[in-house]
Amino acid sequence: GSTAAVASFGFVVFRRRLVQPILEIQQSTHSIAAGDFGQQVVVEGPRELTELAGALTTLSTSLNSYRENSQRQLAELEAANVELKGVQSELIRSEKLAGIGRLAAGIAHEVGNPLAAVVGYVDILIEGVDDEGLKEDEELHTW
Repeated sequence: GSTAAVASFGFVVFRRRLVQPILEIQQSTHSIAAGDFGQQVVVEGPRELTELAGALTTLSTSLNSYRENSQRQLAELEAANVELKGVQSELIRSEKLAGIGRLAAGIAHEVGNPLAAVVGYVDILIEGVDDEGLKEDEELHTW
């Protein structure tokens, strides 16, 4: 009977000091693998198991920081992308307006040259030409 009692006591101590901490570490590992970062893994037991739990806590905390930094960087990239699209739209708009400006300048030039000649002739007609000036002009152009 006392052997069975000692064996039962030994099993309970073994389970409490070794098996239970290993099961807690295993459960925490599954949680971390599922994306539950930032959790504290705390177990009571032999030094090796408490050090393993501390390493898992460090890993979980690091993964959580990494995820937070990644999310922040993603938000910054999305904001930069929105800004870039706005600048791109403005650039396209500016190019269109510049094209319209070049077209308007070309049309003004094409219309302006003949119009200047017409205005010049109208000014001459308004001022009038005397007969002497006309005769001198005809003599110069006679071949």
